Amino acid sequence: MHPLAALLLALGPHAAESLAHAHDAPAAWVSAPAHAARAAAASAPLPKRVYGYLPYWQSIDLASFRWDLVTDVIAFSVDVGTSGSIVNPRALPGAALLSTAHAHGVRVHLCATLFNGSTGSEIPAFLGSAAARANAATELAALTPDGLNLDFEFVPGASRDAFTAFVQQVRAALPPTAELTLAMPSTTAYSGYDVPALAAAADRLLLMEYQYHWSGSGAAGAVAPLDVVQQAVDGYLSRAPAASFAMGVPYYGYEWPTTSIAMGFCSSTDTLAVSPGITMSTPSGNVSTPVTSVVRKKNCGW
Repeated sequence: MHPLAALLLALGPHAAESLAHAHDAPAAWVSAPAHAARAAAASAPLPKRVYGYLPYWQSIDLASFRWDLVTDVIAFSVDVGTSGSIVNPRALPGAALLSTAHAHGVRVHLCATLFNGSTGSEIPAFLGSAAARANAATELAALTPDGLNLDFEFVPGASRDAFTAFVQQVRAALPPTAELTLAMPSTTAYSGYDVPALAAAADRLLLMEYQYHWSGSGAAGAVAPLDVVQQAVDGYLSRAPAASFAMGVPYYGYEWPTTSIAMGFCSSTDTLAVSPGITMSTPSGNVSTPVTSVVRKKNCGW
């Protein structure tokens, strides 16, 4: 297997995307100045909250974007260093994004990420330092627009209580009107997340119910198998009320080169092909929706 593919398999969905686009330049919306945004025409409000991740490398036309399809945009992302300082502010939402989104009644959130590397030491090191946690809480509170999304992939079991305490610390540092959301692993099998405590501390937990199979998988399969996702969501619902969650669903897929047309058959190559990124969402209930372009390969079979 390609060494980069092996690393991506060990990462969470957003961590893998971030690594794949680590050298991409920020899109124009990141630093664009404010401009006069025409107030949105009256339209029927969406029946659910619809969160959409907007990665810093993804270009969008702010004037023509379908703002009526989302209620919340999450700018992805700034990086939290192990010292608690913001070490890569590439996704701080520019004035143009803020003014245009607000003109359409859409809230803007900042996503702050901390991903473990190959040694898995980054998140424990950060959470193990009271000074780092305090520094991060202060800096993030100062940078937060309408909301803050914390995305730590993944918290080890030994750091469970420290992570919960950090989330509570961030909540206390944020203005009362700011919303705090957390990107969560697909299942409750990850022992580093105290779901009841986190649901109580945050406004909503965003479940990453995608990338069960991805472009580096050894066998063809669904990005979000319905039976597996149902079981995963039921696990979360057994630990906190339904209003605590937004389920992330994939609006993308892969075509697979395989050695047979049989369902779930082994991939015929381990060539790495990473999907381009997470873009804006479309409504499908209470969801947080990543959208990527389809990765196309020749001689594919499902």
